[in-house]
Amino acid sequence: MATYLIGDVHGCFRTFRKLLSRIDFKRSRDELYFVGDLVNRGPRSLDMLRWAFDHKDIVTPVLGNHELHLLGRARGHRSDKKTDTFDELLDARDADKLLRWVRSWPLVIQSEQLLIVHAGVHPAWTLDETLELSDKAEARLRDKRGNDLIDALHDKNPADWSETLRGQDRACAAIRVLTRARLFRNKDLTQIAFAGSPDEAPQGCAPWYKLLDESFRKTTVITGHWAALGYHASKRAISIDTGCVYGGTLSALRLDKLRLTQEALCDTF
Repeated sequence: MATYLIGDVHGCFRTFRKLLSRIDFKRSRDELYFVGDLVNRGPRSLDMLRWAFDHKDIVTPVLGNHELHLLGRARGHRSDKKTDTFDELLDARDADKLLRWVRSWPLVIQSEQLLIVHAGVHPAWTLDETLELSDKAEARLRDKRGNDLIDALHDKNPADWSETLRGQDRACAAIRVLTRARLFRNKDLTQIAFAGSPDEAPQGCAPWYKLLDESFRKTTVITGHWAALGYHASKRAISIDTGCVYGGTLSALRLDKLRLTQEALCDTF
């Protein structure tokens, strides 16, 4: 039995299937974790989500920012993003079933000395605080307050994380960190909107993984989300978004051996 972590698929379903062949995936013996962003920008989000749902006995994804965007679109929040490619999914006969499943995904998965999250962790959070914040945000997303939370996540002027936040504002700010974080200011630990490579970071800012709290010293955080970073492996952080949908590769990381397998993009519209 092998456990693999799959990078950001973004609807590149054919590439994903070729990657499974490359790692000799067998449903009867293997498990798959996904770092989020299974959907959007690529051409086959519906096929990808249906496959994951049909294999949910051996598949565990974390929520990415594109899944949250999908849930917002399903709620009627229109987007200015011309790169959205999940209209087929939203119009599908089984859309409600698939979206209910997506809403049930965790924000964080802890497995032994690993922590799986889509984007990153706030430098002000301890490991225990990260788990507590994600648990509470997940519970709110799944209960009767979930629609209000999804609506709030699409606010054009989101609040930065602060320990003084409470209720829905606190959950929103925590989710935005877990699903969008890349850079923080060194001085005040404010989250910065940034998509370039770490070498292009503004002065006075640093990647989240360089600012992790000391409580993570025995934990490796595994993420996706940052295509410009590419494959990154250090003692405390591994990133496996290798930019498949942008013409790069799709990555699978075998956890017991930390062995990386990649497949070049083959999906076209």
